[in-house]
Amino acid sequence: MKHSPLPIRFVFSFNLKRGFIVVTLVLSIFVFTHSNVQAASTTCISAACAYNVHFDGAERDATGWGATANVGDYQVKGVCISSAAWALIGNQSKSTAFAQSGYLRLASWSTTTTYYFYEYGDSSTAYQPVMLGADTKNWGSSDKFTTYYNSSNQYTEMLINNTVEVYAFLDWNANDQEWFSEVHSNEDYIVGGTKHHSLFGSLEYLQNGSWHTITASNYMYNDMASGAYSTSGDAFYVWDKRVS
Repeated sequence: MKHSPLPIRFVFSFNLKRGFIVVTLVLSIFVFTHSNVQAASTTCISAACAYNVHFDGAERDATGWGATANVGDYQVKGVCISSAAWALIGNQSKSTAFAQSGYLRLASWSTTTTYYFYEYGDSSTAYQPVMLGADTKNWGSSDKFTTYYNSSNQYTEMLINNTVEVYAFLDWNANDQEWFSEVHSNEDYIVGGTKHHSLFGSLEYLQNGSWHTITASNYMYNDMASGAYSTSGDAFYVWDKRVS
């Protein structure tokens, strides 16, 4: 199951194994649940920005209470709706049950600036993503994103570079770990290009109180025609084939 940031829709969802059905109201402009209005980016016209979720990355569908990765070289050519990269835990049986931290280029925030963010939901409601500071690092840098359930205080914590950004008390058990680049329309660009891939490194999941690495090639998933990936040990690279 793929969990996604939920900023762009009026939601009626039905859970599926590989995602969920979303009923959206498509207008010449996109109206958000928090009353913001999104203008189309210069890479497309409004009519081309129909909501359509795609993922490029890795997913582990098994017991595990945390996910972490070093994500670097984040770059996006352009967005119609959004492009994101994150580490996430969730519950496979509930589409709104997830928690994540990462990077987000959201058109209602900016079509040119990438922000750090976190987002989470309980068993019935997914809350809006929270904008943190802008990513101003240069090419070749990386950030560590971690999301995990802390059994000592019973909170789910979302961290960036080992700093806790939020403590959330959530009413679900984690049985899914994900490390993905995600877009919300066919016109959005997956992070990276054919000559400059974006890196997800040091992939780890939390189980029985210990962090464990994964072999990325065993968990890869891609459902976007323009997205591509390669793997090496506990890391993988993603990129958009339309971008050099």
